This record gives sequence, C-alpha cells and structure tokens, in this order.
Amino acid sequence: MTATTNIATIDAEGTQYAFTDTGVDTGGRKTLVIFHGTIFNGESFEPTGPSFREKGVRVINVQRRHYGRTSRHSEKDIADMASGNPDVLHVLARDVANFLCWLIDNAGPLAPGSLIVMSWSMGTSTVLALLGQPKAVPIEQLSKLEPYLSRIIIYDAPLTAFGLPTPPVEKWGLYDPFSDTSFNSVLEYGRNINLFLSAHFDHPDFASKKSSGLAGSRDIVNPTLAKLSEAEEARYSEYNALMNNADLGCIPYPPIQPMLKAQADCALFGVGESLVLPHVEVTIMGCEKSAWFLAWGYFESHRLYEEAKAQGRTLRSIDFVDLPGSNHFGHIEAPEAFVRSVIEAL
Repeated sequence: MTATTNIATIDAEGTQYAFTDTGVDTGGRKTLVIFHGTIFNGESFEPTGPSFREKGVRVINVQRRHYGRTSRHSEKDIADMASGNPDVLHVLARDVANFLCWLIDNAGPLAPGSLIVMSWSMGTSTVLALLGQPKAVPIEQLSKLEPYLSRIIIYDAPLTAFGLPTPPVEKWGLYDPFSDTSFNSVLEYGRNINLFLSAHFDHPDFASKKSSGLAGSRDIVNPTLAKLSEAEEARYSEYNALMNNADLGCIPYPPIQPMLKAQADCALFGVGESLVLPHVEVTIMGCEKSAWFLAWGYFESHRLYEEAKAQGRTLRSIDFVDLPGSNHFGHIEAPEAFVRSVIEAL
C-alpha cells in the first residue's frame, strides 16, 4: 500500500502536523509513529515501507515543526532554544501529546497497547518532552494516551538529545563537525555534518561502552549521503530549519543543554518528579558504525540507567539494543535488517 500524505490540525491554535500513513489499522496490529531527526525529514524512512508492510506494521512518518507542511516554530520558540527557556520543550511535549491524541480520535481504530513511538537522532528531544516535561501536558490527555501508548523506541540519539555535555574531544582525538568553523556558509556547514553523520566508523571497541572504544577522525568513509541520487537527497533532506536556527539539533545550543538534561533525567533516569506514563517502556538503540557523538549518547544513557538502578530509583523499563554493522542511516542502508530490529523491539 502506498503511503498517503495527511494534515492533522492538533490544537485550538490551528497547529498543523504533516504525516504519511501506510494505512488504517483494521486488525489490532502495531502502529509505529516515527519522529525524524535534524535536516533529514520523515521521507527518509521511505525505504523501510515495504518491509514494515510485510510485517504487518502500520507506519506513520511525522514531519516535525519547521519541516515539510508542518507548522513552523514561532519566533519565541526559536529565541527560547537559543536562550535555554524550557517553554519550547513544553510546546514540543504538547505537540507530541496532541498529535497522538489526534491519531486516536481520527486515524483509528487503534487497539489498546498498539501505539509505538520512535524517535531518530535529535528527534529524540521532541519525543522525550512527552515523558520529561511533567507539567506541560494536561492529565486528561495523558489519561487518553495511557491505554494505547505502550513503548518508545529511541533510535541512535546523539549525546545532545540527552542534554549530555560535550566530552573533551581533542583529548580523545575526535573530530567535532559541530564546532568546525572553516566553512563559508551555513549550507556548507550543514552538508559537512550530514556527510560526517552518514559515514561508517570502525570503533575499536564499541561493545566496551567506553570512550577508549571510540574512533572519530575527520575522514568521511563510505557515507550514505554519497549513495543517494539527487532526487532522493532532495526528497529526504530539508535545510529550512537549519537556516532559521529552528531545530534543537541544527547547531549546538549550550544554554538549552541543562534543560534537555533535566528532561532526560525525568523521562528516563528517575530524577525529580514521579514518572509520566510510567507503564510506557523504552528501547534505546545504538548503531555500531555511527559517529562518536551518537555512540557516546548511547554509552552514557546506558551508564546513567544502570547507575539509577543501583541507587534504587523508581524507573521505567528500558532495554538497550546494539545494531551491529549499522551506521546512523541504517534505515536507508539496510532497511530490511533495520525493520527486523524494530520488530524484535516491539
């Protein structure tokens, strides 16, 4: 079945979210809602469609704010990202809740427990807002979501999505494309990040989950981006959010990092207020061939979860899954293998 494009008006202010949908659920099967990362939009998951359909999974690919036909961030939102005002995270939390509630009301019927949300890369900061901003979403909406939403899958999120500080990259001998100021334009800067993100890295000891197991020279080896046709790259990527500083993942925002750290601590690591939707389980996937700042996000989230367990904190169930041989674009490079991994997580 070919995915169709839809527009959901999700609140009284007229906020609209664009999404593609592989088809209405008719038999209690799983519905997977995907929130994409930075620069690469929801269309980049198109290669996974046939395999998901074969497995009987309905897929809804969401275009986040400032992408596709979805509403733009307000000037205040963009200023909040730069200044570290958590109001923008409340906006994202309400957006995710509103969109999922819209699906329950308008895109069903959905069976209890059949709704799964997956975030890719920096899209994780949007999805975690639902669980990590406890005062943002009305209890009535959370109660509406509770029977349906059963799991969140975090797919290859960078350290910044968890609000983690940048490690001493020079000391570790790692290249940081986000701090590279050698480019003449924002587009050149963004394309270098894309090439680096889409490369394959042979980490000496990924399984160790330690900094000593990472590799990260400036060399860009076997990038997925170079394998795309011009038409595919044009369809899968958008630079509007980058050009307008309208996405948390576009450039580093040091002021917002403490807010993202507090959000991840609340959502995943049992810090602060009681858990939001405590029955929702989480799977965190890390790609073996991804860039160091993605691998480090995976390593550190694992360490923080184990530390929280040892301290006896009240935690939600979280599984950690290595994706052997996969880079950050495993859903494009090897969609069948990627879908198998997701199905196992469901």
